[in-house]
Amino acid sequence: MKFLCNHSRVHRELESWAGDKKLIFASFFFWNSGDKLQMSLEGLYRAVLFETLKQHSELVPEVFPDQWDALELEGAGFQDTLFHFSEIKAAFDTLISKRTFPKHRFCFFIDGLDEYEGDSVEHWKLAESIQCWADSEDIKFCVSSRPHTEFLNTFSDDPNLRINLHELTRDDISRFARVMFENDRNFDRIRDIYLDLVRDILGMADGVFLWARLVVRSLLSGVGHHDPPSVLKEKLNTIPKGLDDLFDKLLGAVDPGDRKRSDKMLLIATQGTYLNALAFSW
Repeated sequence: MKFLCNHSRVHRELESWAGDKKLIFASFFFWNSGDKLQMSLEGLYRAVLFETLKQHSELVPEVFPDQWDALELEGAGFQDTLFHFSEIKAAFDTLISKRTFPKHRFCFFIDGLDEYEGDSVEHWKLAESIQCWADSEDIKFCVSSRPHTEFLNTFSDDPNLRINLHELTRDDISRFARVMFENDRNFDRIRDIYLDLVRDILGMADGVFLWARLVVRSLLSGVGHHDPPSVLKEKLNTIPKGLDDLFDKLLGAVDPGDRKRSDKMLLIATQGTYLNALAFSW
């Protein structure tokens, strides 16, 4: 989704679609490991409104009429027009509820619907809301999610409207796995079974490239330790299919005596500052 949001062709096509109208493009990435705004509807509303009004400030009086009027009063300050959630939602509804826009066309990219806070019922509501918001010839939505029932059943399964990512990454994962096995110094030990391992990895990866990469490296480690084919296949079958479970297993395999140091290094690595191996050794 980030790739698409930043791709020049996407914006050229959208400009063509907008025609004589002004194009407004905004994006929001749900993230359930972030703060409250990154996993909530309030965060979505705020992000879309901010990007929209930043691009076309002439919409401010229309979207926030009460706040606009208050700011025009003599002596009124910004602190007098606080934007509470109810006001944010009302503004978003005002923006999105029109069916035709005389001067604007909108395109919104929303990533990670499955990471929106709430239970299954809330996810159903979110999916239905997006369907309602997109019921306009002047509004387009591009959304992404893991294949959860709430979203699969709500959005069209028309192949022209849905991209199944796992179908697009399948060939890349297959090529990557084959090359990794074939270029390994111990390839002769698995020459007769490596294609079977690649096939099984493809079936289990469900299109998640990172999962496949971690699993291939784990199997290559076993090959280096002279694990026989039966053990390698057993090892593959016991690897968790979910990334979270796989990470738990990998971290849990760290020797208890090394856990404190490894936790410190992992914490340092997550701070976003580039460090080389020498810095970690210190």
